[in-house]
Amino acid sequence: MTAGGGVGKSFLLLQAAMRMVRDEKLKVFMWLSEDPLSLSRHRFEIIANQIMETDIALFGQNLHLSGADSETIHFLEEGRAGVSVSSKFYQFKAALKAYDVIILDPLIAMFGADENNNAHARKFVNLFTRWATKENKTIIFIHHGSKNTSQSRGASAFVDAVRLVYKVEYIKNDNGETHEEEKRWVILDKDNNGVKKYLGSFKVKRQLFPKKKNVIEIEYC
Repeated sequence: MTAGGGVGKSFLLLQAAMRMVRDEKLKVFMWLSEDPLSLSRHRFEIIANQIMETDIALFGQNLHLSGADSETIHFLEEGRAGVSVSSKFYQFKAALKAYDVIILDPLIAMFGADENNNAHARKFVNLFTRWATKENKTIIFIHHGSKNTSQSRGASAFVDAVRLVYKVEYIKNDNGETHEEEKRWVILDKDNNGVKKYLGSFKVKRQLFPKKKNVIEIEYC
């Protein structure tokens, strides 16, 4: 998934992760490495109470959240001999063996190599595609868009080597002003798995944030 800054991509994927646990009975690990764990937990409670209307106890041990408080891991390492796979990648794999879905935000925080180098990007993505295929996992990355856009930043191999790419964008009127503030466009930018048949379109509106309550003013005479 790619998007510009501040669009709400982390909030959207947190909501998606919670639906995977509640509706699909999957076990999900989510590392939101740019946000303190306390903030992610606060968002989790907002989504559960105000959007999904679900008791937070239902998620139990099937949704594990990590945040900026955890040590950053680079899965690739650059040295004189080129780029190699860090031993921490294999430790990470072993630690998450029990999970069905792994969500990492943002990709660049775990990368450890040259973001604009296609060979480096392909080596990185291939680590995860082989892991996903061998152990039947779904692995989702949140990737920053290039400046002021939702287009994937850096090497083209980040897009070429994956099966699906979603973009998230603000909903704007004809004057370019943002409206429907609690919703965003979710755009299917690459679809090698036939996801369109489930979405119904390549571009759909989805609610990210709780609807603002109308304030009724009462005038006393």
